[in-house]
Amino acid sequence: IISSAYDEEFHARDLLTSLVLLTRHDTARRTSYLHARDALLRLVELGVVPVVNENDTVTVDEIKFGDNDTLAALVSCLVSADLCVTLSDIDGLYDKNPKMHGDAKFIHEVTEEVMNNVDSEEDVADVTGGVRNKMEAMLRMCGPGRDCVLINGTVPGRLQSLLKGEEVTCTVARM
Repeated sequence: IISSAYDEEFHARDLLTSLVLLTRHDTARRTSYLHARDALLRLVELGVVPVVNENDTVTVDEIKFGDNDTLAALVSCLVSADLCVTLSDIDGLYDKNPKMHGDAKFIHEVTEEVMNNVDSEEDVADVTGGVRNKMEAMLRMCGPGRDCVLINGTVPGRLQSLLKGEEVTCTVARM
């Protein structure tokens, strides 16, 4: 259902999509890693937008990515992306949960040291995909020459502004 929604949205813009299903094994074994990378790069070369998701049908709990943010960070590494954009329902990382604490301070730039000092409390019991997970995934992906940003995907035009190089409220991960 989700992949058909992406397909419809991209098709409305005259772009083709292809669903690519990956598992952790696809990024852990060298041969599989290279095949996945080559397939993704070839799709882009052909003008096709790869829609990447975890292959839940063959994945067991012990080898799952665990969330799409980690998967996105790994795929960004896989294809040597210059930019990894993670969308959330808030503007970025705060020192504590802004939905629970009115005095939460926005963090514009995050490093591993900053992450060690961020309050890990969440407003839900299941933290898979929470902002902390997003930032940890971004830090794992981040390296020289790669930018990772977390922006609010619910704000109309925010992603377009970022891609145009305009200043937007976001958190940037830097190593």
